[in-house]
Amino acid sequence: MANTLLRRRHLLLAGGAATLGVPLVRAQASWPAKPVTIVVPFPPGGGTDAFARPLFALMSKNTGRQFVIDNKGGAGGTLGAGVAARAAADGHNFFMGAVHHAIAPSMYPKLDYNIETDFIPVGLVSSVPR
Repeated sequence: MANTLLRRRHLLLAGGAATLGVPLVRAQASWPAKPVTIVVPFPPGGGTDAFARPLFALMSKNTGRQFVIDNKGGAGGTLGAGVAARAAADGHNFFMGAVHHAIAPSMYPKLDYNIETDFIPVGLVSSVPR
């Protein structure tokens, strides 16, 4: 299992745990060493974007570093997921996933990423009441 985690290259940010990490960020003055990019796989103004912008504005404020939202909409969020999966695994690239990504492999059999192995979950930003 440890090897599987070591092979995972990217962070899947489906969550607000990023705000919980703020005290840790302050303790580790070297991170972020450069602007942090958050790929939001949907157009600006959508639901996922509406959660990402205030969250990362707070992260920018709390860390004094720039957090940039990069909207990459299309194909039910899979285009943005592919962009995020190919991004450098340097701790400065995040992916704001959504429920769509759980079902994408059944809808799109030839994805250029594997949601289970190319990303590492960080936390949950929101949930929708049943």
